[in-house]
Amino acid sequence: MARPGAGAALTRIDSRDDCALSRASDRLPSAVSLYGIVPKLVDGPPPPLATVQPGVHADLLAIVAKAMSRSPDDRYPNGKELAEDLKRFQTGQLVGAHEYSRSTLVGRWLRR
Repeated sequence: MARPGAGAALTRIDSRDDCALSRASDRLPSAVSLYGIVPKLVDGPPPPLATVQPGVHADLLAIVAKAMSRSPDDRYPNGKELAEDLKRFQTGQLVGAHEYSRSTLVGRWLRR
């Protein structure tokens, strides 16, 4: 049963979905429960990666934030573009998901 205020896509949850969630949760580690995760996803966005895992590079934070955006328009349009941004991150290039300041861009240019 969908919770009040849940998104339109989630209002169609019925008993068959409960069975599917139950079967899927059997395959997850015991500490992870879909019944605990789904309500959190409905209620709001996950905590920012920077608070969960301090010290993550800003470019990677931007990629993750874009990939997990709650708005489909703000996400990568396809997996290829996500993979390209990750490859740029791995090779030290500018990533499309990050908005760089002028001083950062000048500093990177001077280091080259």
